[in-house]
Amino acid sequence: MPVSGFQLTLSTLSRTPNQSAADVLVHSIEEISPAVRNGAIAAFARRSDELSQRRLLEIIPMLSRDELAALDDLPRKLQTTLRKMIAEHDIESTRAACYFITSNLAFDEFPAVVTAACDPDHPGGDVMSSTALTLARALHSQIVAYRRAPGGRDPSFARRWALTSLAKAVDQFQEHRRTELLEAFLLITTPGNHTLTQLLTDPEHPAHDSLMTMLRDSPSIGAIELLAKLFEDPQSPIELLEIAVDRTDEHFRSLFLQAITYPISSRVRDNVKRLKRIRLLEKPEEDWFTLPPQAQAVALEMLSASRLSRRIKLNIFQVMLTNGAPLARLVCCNSIGRIELPEARATLEKLLSDSDPQIIAAAGRALRRTGSESAVKELASLLEHTDQTVRKIAKDGLSDFTFMRYVSQFDEMDTGSRKELGCIVLETDATAIEQLRHEITAASLSRKLRGMQMASAMGAVDDLIPTITKQTGHQDAAVRAEAALTLARSPSDDAREAIEAAMKDANALVRNRATQALRTWDSLHSMAKGPES
Repeated sequence: MPVSGFQLTLSTLSRTPNQSAADVLVHSIEEISPAVRNGAIAAFARRSDELSQRRLLEIIPMLSRDELAALDDLPRKLQTTLRKMIAEHDIESTRAACYFITSNLAFDEFPAVVTAACDPDHPGGDVMSSTALTLARALHSQIVAYRRAPGGRDPSFARRWALTSLAKAVDQFQEHRRTELLEAFLLITTPGNHTLTQLLTDPEHPAHDSLMTMLRDSPSIGAIELLAKLFEDPQSPIELLEIAVDRTDEHFRSLFLQAITYPISSRVRDNVKRLKRIRLLEKPEEDWFTLPPQAQAVALEMLSASRLSRRIKLNIFQVMLTNGAPLARLVCCNSIGRIELPEARATLEKLLSDSDPQIIAAAGRALRRTGSESAVKELASLLEHTDQTVRKIAKDGLSDFTFMRYVSQFDEMDTGSRKELGCIVLETDATAIEQLRHEITAASLSRKLRGMQMASAMGAVDDLIPTITKQTGHQDAAVRAEAALTLARSPSDDAREAIEAAMKDANALVRNRATQALRTWDSLHSMAKGPES
């Protein structure tokens, strides 16, 4: 057939009021020729009579994914026919309509599907309740994805329509007893939903008993996520919280712990403290180690907040330190630091030789919080680590090393301690340089002298060259002499020039100190420049 004749035939079939055209198009779609098949599909989609639309819905399962994608506007065109087929008490019509709805994720048909599924006399009730659950799962996935990365179509509008119809279905549960509709409701409901509140708190609600059974035993994502959300509500009945922590099946533990945000909130922590037992977390099973890192961390933070004995907690933390994810091991370190047992302290001390710098830093910080000084050197060695997280943890662990504390103890310290602790203070106290400057420029001679000695011990002379150089012109010879000696700790050309100027001082003490300082400077300068200098 010539192309023009073929196109004319398709055009006629797409517009003719003769309903036999639908039969012709069905046979054309069964053709092997792609041109005939694609042309027939396009012609079918353009027909608006109900019979043709019904026939099209019957053959939808025959179409490929690409062929369906080309009919992107079809759900809107078929809306009236779809709803008629859903409402009819005909199982074949129901199946055809539901197949199309699930294949195209036609969320606009949610209310019609749910309403028909609630009809206890509808022969397609099982198919439609299953369709409602499939749509709810897809909508739930879109809601989660949109929450993580907003973009594209906002699923909140579809959620609103679906939730209204599902809430009504839940209230009518006694009439249809379809747990799929209850599960669909749990998947897309919101924490403050009125129907959900009644469902949870009113034992007389027709769906209350079914919900409790679902919460105790069901693998439903909606039921599990609901239990996780209850831990964010300080008003949650303790009986519902106990249902969650009494479940120990692997599937539940994985989804439940992933549904709680890491780090856990104060609300979750407070709810955990209300519980006497947490069977969910009392024994680390093999599946713990296959959980995502954040889920492991959530489990350990909940364990730390619980009323379990210190020894049970410590034993679990020790197991997770051996096999847990890096994030989980970090949580273990922080949690062990809050356990007042000799074994806990011994565990932290062992971790100071761990292969993971973050663990070493966390263990050191935890030991420092217990008053231990044994971790100071380990933490100090990590202050210049290449990993920013390690540096931050180490700095937090040494946060009590402040400039004011250093000043108050400086006169009692030996030379080695002055240098060691001074270097730590320079890293942990952001105000150290400015406070040194205030000390060196103070009116008191003793503060000036001590300030320059501290700058030398802390290795901060390079940051204070102009301030110290100015002291070489001070009226007091002792200050001028100390300034020359202090400048020798910086191998900079400006420092050398200031020292050479001090060698011409009228005071012999200053000249002698400046000569000594120049020898020191030359030594430092040659070491810094290398043999070629």
